[in-house]
Amino acid sequence: MANVIASGTGFIVTEDGLVLTNRHVVAKGKAFMVILPGNVRKSAEVVTIDTEQDLALLRIKAEGKYPIVELADAVLPKEGAACFVMGYPMLDRMGSNIKITQGIVSGVARADAADILTDAKVNPGNSGGPLLNAHGQVMGIVTMKTIVTAMEDSYGMAISSVRIQKFLAKNKVAITPARPGGQVLNAEEVAAKLKPATVCILSVSQTAPTPPVPPK
Repeated sequence: MANVIASGTGFIVTEDGLVLTNRHVVAKGKAFMVILPGNVRKSAEVVTIDTEQDLALLRIKAEGKYPIVELADAVLPKEGAACFVMGYPMLDRMGSNIKITQGIVSGVARADAADILTDAKVNPGNSGGPLLNAHGQVMGIVTMKTIVTAMEDSYGMAISSVRIQKFLAKNKVAITPARPGGQVLNAEEVAAKLKPATVCILSVSQTAPTPPVPPK
């Protein structure tokens, strides 16, 4: 039988079914299930796991062309830029419908592994999901949130499109460059644009059934 040991989010980066997510979403799993909008379920396999960053690629079987995200320009966003987080947090308590939160880019760091901070809400299960700009383009991939105490609020943390695109290029994954400018979207429009390409990932441990105890 199979036991779900972790869940997270990912997004489709190529029409033939490559899905980007976090390394920690898939690191301990033996098998993987990707759930597309509409509860369409696809088995998936790991293509590569980055040993330096919290990034991984999965592949789902190509059945026609999948909808894909558009990556933002390979530059760090500016502090104060509007942003949105999409994903599948806390499946056991909040259900399997996609969730979206809104905030701003609170800060950027050029040296840290997670180089974007946001005040948009991030919870377990958001890992691997897209951090989006006001054009509905992926500016980063959510990877964690800061540790909080009773006296502190948390920040969401993301790996920027700058590093995502270097990772994809290293693995010879070709993507379509972002179109400059574009229409500024509201939260509802961002959700509609990205929902088809944002997926839920279940990491599964395959365990053999316990053999029956022979009679004495």
